[in-house]
Amino acid sequence: WDKRGARQNQGNHARQAAQTGYQQVLQQKIMEALLAINDWQSAQQRVTFAREQESQLDALLALVEQRQKTGDLGQIDAELALLTLAQLLNDSADAEAQLAKAGATLKALFPERSTATITIPEAFWQQQRRGVDPAQQVDRHPRVTQALAEWNAAKAQADVAARDAKSDPTVGINGGKSGEDNVVALTLSIPLALRNDYRAEVRAASQEALAAEAHYYQARRQQLALLEGSEAALKAYAGRHERWRTVMQTRVGNSAALLEKQWRTGDLSTPDYLLALKERGESLQAGIELESEWHQAVLEWLLESGQLIDAIERN
Repeated sequence: WDKRGARQNQGNHARQAAQTGYQQVLQQKIMEALLAINDWQSAQQRVTFAREQESQLDALLALVEQRQKTGDLGQIDAELALLTLAQLLNDSADAEAQLAKAGATLKALFPERSTATITIPEAFWQQQRRGVDPAQQVDRHPRVTQALAEWNAAKAQADVAARDAKSDPTVGINGGKSGEDNVVALTLSIPLALRNDYRAEVRAASQEALAAEAHYYQARRQQLALLEGSEAALKAYAGRHERWRTVMQTRVGNSAALLEKQWRTGDLSTPDYLLALKERGESLQAGIELESEWHQAVLEWLLESGQLIDAIERN
């Protein structure tokens, strides 16, 4: 009945399922590491910007006090500057705390490397290819290929159970002498499955194969939905991030100097100047947050499309 061949076929599919399961776990670990690096880089940007704002307000406070002595500004302007600086100090402390937490997470993942040397190059985010048929990407995803391999292994197990239910005949040949005559005896023994015909085992194996088939189609549908959702999110974040860069990148650098110039010349009152600085800071913080979320969307799409390992190898 070639029972040995059936078991070998089952073993091959089980090994393939284990290999694809390993790829799935590997992708999750890589995803965890990349998200930690992205959080670390975003926290660094927030701290750098918070320190710049803090230094800028320190200089502003010195100017306010100087102009207050000369009578150009009143006490209320100095109080507003102090209140703004106090709020900014709290924001800076929060940014420093987030950076410390992100650094601790990164050090736990990469204990033998300095956090200063761990970065994701900008080219990684720009070179990701899209536009591939989602159905083809899903069929190559480790989660789906693992479910398919498990289904094939279950079918092979059902085949093994069906063959094990068949009796193994025993053929024997004996030779000897009977007086002066040479005698050859041929014996054939066929076990009769009277007490146990193994139908229950065969039925159970067949049901497990049907369950594995249902699990495969369910995994494929779910993965397709996850892929389509991650691709839609990526398009949304990529478009908004590119628009933010186009609108704000050239303006943000000059806005601080322009606002200070208008305040010095008296075209802008101190409350309006502080409000404008606050809005500028919130815009920059929003840009940092938008970039971080765009990076997360790229990673999610790479994970759900099964291309995360390939993207790492290309970089």
